[in-house]
Amino acid sequence: MMKKKQSPDLNYGIVFILPAILFLSITSLIPLAYSLGVSFTNLNLLRPGQPIQFVGLQNYSTG
Repeated sequence: MMKKKQSPDLNYGIVFILPAILFLSITSLIPLAYSLGVSFTNLNLLRPGQPIQFVGLQNYSTG
């Protein structure tokens, strides 16, 4: 089975769109990962000197 040749237009399209995809991925995934990590702690922005402790799923419990 022979490989199909990709057109140069497709290659240029991929090269030009790749930086935008990387930028959007980085600017959305890093804050998402940070907020997920912070959600498992007892961080209180009103008391900045208070030590931060891992509380696990306690922030998600209703009782």
